[in-house]
Amino acid sequence: MIVRRPKPKGMENSMSMYKCPVCGELFSTSYKKCPFCEEDDLMASDAHKRGNRHHHRRRNEPRAVGPVLIVIFLLLAALVVFLVAGDSIFGGKDPAGEDQPPVSDVIGGEEGEGSAEGSGEGEQEEEMIPMILDQTSAELEVGGRLVLTASEGTGNYTWTSSDEAVAIVTEGVVDTLTAGTVTITVTDGETNVVCEITVKAIPLTINKTDVSISVGEKFTLTAEGGTMFTYTSDKESVATVNENGVVTGTGKGKANITVSNGSSTQSCIVRVR
Repeated sequence: MIVRRPKPKGMENSMSMYKCPVCGELFSTSYKKCPFCEEDDLMASDAHKRGNRHHHRRRNEPRAVGPVLIVIFLLLAALVVFLVAGDSIFGGKDPAGEDQPPVSDVIGGEEGEGSAEGSGEGEQEEEMIPMILDQTSAELEVGGRLVLTASEGTGNYTWTSSDEAVAIVTEGVVDTLTAGTVTITVTDGETNVVCEITVKAIPLTINKTDVSISVGEKFTLTAEGGTMFTYTSDKESVATVNENGVVTGTGKGKANITVSNGSSTQSCIVRVR
């Protein structure tokens, strides 16, 4: 609000002055507003506008992030184009001018090698179990029998006897003949396994050991200890014996009748009068 001051006497016709209630300055009544306050307002307005213009200018300044992203995008696009159409661009050659196989061939070759290796591992043969024999030692009597069984290994077995006078073997079946020791061997072409067999004599007994008879008289010599017996006479002119042990006096004198079961022998003296 402008306060109008009364003019001093004698100065009514001279220029009138106002005092500004805001800034306290005097100014001519020819001004509608305080020129001093208007100047201050104008300066403040100019300062505000300059500040706004500076703010807008900073906000509108271009950022560096945008161009960097654009460059990265262009590089990625160029890489994709090279990978997809590189063969057609370089005519199957790398930038150094050397021939390069197509990507599909390289990948396919690597996969093929891996498949071959994997297939080889999968087809690896299992380790063979060595051959085994169910018995490696035994004791038998003459005329006895033993069945040996081989397993594992290759499955192709061959049997042999170290002394066929003592025992023979056929496909693992052992038959003893005389007293003694024998080694039965089985082989499958890779491994040999043996069975040591001891063959014992069968004790033999006869019912008579010394007999006196007349010419033409007979008696039977009976044996025990075994299943098969052999009878022989050392003087058939004095006494004879058949396969059943029947002894017959044929002439005066003395003869020995021998009985065998294959492993043991016994003798009977026959006196013919």
